[in-house]
Amino acid sequence: MKGKLSFKILVFSLCLILVVSLSTACGGGGGTDDTATGAEIEFFSMYEQGEPHLEYFNEMAAGFEEETGIKVNITYSGRDILNNIKARILAEDPPDLVDQEFSELTAALLTSSDTELAMPLDDLLMDTEGPEGQAKMIDVFNETFMSPYNIDGHHYFFPYEMATAGIHYNKTLFSEKGLAEADNWTDFVALCEKLKADGIPPLALDGNINFYNAYYYTYFTLRVLGAGSFIKAAEDTTGAVWDDPGYLKAAELTYELSKSGKDFFQPGYEGSNFPAAQSDWAMGKSGMIFCGTWIPQETEELVDDEWEFGCFSFPGIEGGAGSATELESSLYGMAILEGCKNPEGAKEFLKYIAKKENAQKYTNITDLLSARTDIDPPANQADVTAMLDKATDFFLPYDGVLGDQPEWFANVFYPLDNKLIFGDITPEDFIKQIKQDSIDFWDKQQ
Repeated sequence: MKGKLSFKILVFSLCLILVVSLSTACGGGGGTDDTATGAEIEFFSMYEQGEPHLEYFNEMAAGFEEETGIKVNITYSGRDILNNIKARILAEDPPDLVDQEFSELTAALLTSSDTELAMPLDDLLMDTEGPEGQAKMIDVFNETFMSPYNIDGHHYFFPYEMATAGIHYNKTLFSEKGLAEADNWTDFVALCEKLKADGIPPLALDGNINFYNAYYYTYFTLRVLGAGSFIKAAEDTTGAVWDDPGYLKAAELTYELSKSGKDFFQPGYEGSNFPAAQSDWAMGKSGMIFCGTWIPQETEELVDDEWEFGCFSFPGIEGGAGSATELESSLYGMAILEGCKNPEGAKEFLKYIAKKENAQKYTNITDLLSARTDIDPPANQADVTAMLDKATDFFLPYDGVLGDQPEWFANVFYPLDNKLIFGDITPEDFIKQIKQDSIDFWDKQQ
């Protein structure tokens, strides 16, 4: 994945570094009020050479300087961005802006530190007029989509891209095979069995990517027990929550997909190295892929002329507390760092990129969804847009565990989840082990 994958792999380990080393180094004070013409702001970006985001942000920087006289110095730090920011904060010289996915910003700058390393942006989002005269800046975004990222009632991040996750497929293939989308688990299993009977592996998965593997158990838990259930188990210091039969049900459903169950993934998925599986999917070698809504952008150069991107929500489980109309809320955007030199100039830049014409340019250049709700989506995101329009509620990626409990997620959940989805451990043993490992983990935190 160009824009997200390598970053997400790195972020889990780097967040753990930040837990200890950043907590005493933010410098505080909120920076200066220097926004005079000719002032500068410094922006560290997660993107790197070869990605379309560089074209967009370079254009935004040039236009902003022409309009305001404020120069934007951009460092395209790539997927090592957290290391670079850690060093700058330790030196009490943080850049003004940094961009990442909101859950990961939360983990790195807020929940993993004793001191808030990002500035609250309530004044900008709630008390500032929108770029086209809207009563509040936040009115140009989906406030419901943003609300899961509120921390103690405050907004800390400013979005430019929205994303969610779903089951992606080729509409042309489905039409040729007489297949239909499935909104419940029974129909989804039947769909997978039809693909498999036709010699097409139903699901593609690069098994070397922990967080892609983790999608399944997380979603099953939320569909069976409802939003908030996964983080409830993750944060339970006694292990008793894992005794709820819903967690075993989620494990059974995950195991059902594995090579030891119905064997719905492509052969050798447990050893598949990214991006092999998603590339094969784009070339018609598997039927579906459960992924974030960036997957069309990443694979559009691989598909043939007959391909038409389709997407539907992860199916509901009959009798479950969750629903297929409840979707993941994933936002990419910027934080202004505490102790930076020009926070007011940074806010002006955020207002500039939020203008409708500039938000539309983001979508046009990157082929991704803008965080603004009034922007024309790219053609390959038509189904995703419809899915979002029908959503009844939103939840955080991995139910908030990534942002709030990154150490538990990486050290307790990942190893056992991989064994479960690979079919190397039974659902019963998964529950037994994750309960005990969670108890041990939390005992060590005392």
